[in-house]
Amino acid sequence: MLSFVGKSFLPEQVANTMTSNPMMTYGTLFGMNIAAGKLINTGAFEVTYAAAPGAAPEPCWSKLETGRFPSLEELKANVA
Repeated sequence: MLSFVGKSFLPEQVANTMTSNPMMTYGTLFGMNIAAGKLINTGAFEVTYAAAPGAAPEPCWSKLETGRFPSLEELKANVA
C-alpha cells in the first residue's frame, strides 16, 4: 500500500531500506503508533462553562486536579 501512497515522496535511501526490510518497517510503524497513543492518552477531563455568550469560560471540573470523574450532581452544582 505504501508504494501506491507515498513511497515516491521519500528519499531514495529510505525507500530502498523500507523495500528491503519490510518487517523492520512494520515494526517501527507499530512502535511509533503505540508511542503516539501513550502520549495522547493523558486521562485529562476538563469542563468549562461560559455563563453568557461572549463571556470568558470558567472551569467547572478538572480531573487533573481532583483525580476522578465528576458525578452529574457535582457538574450541575458547579454550573448553577
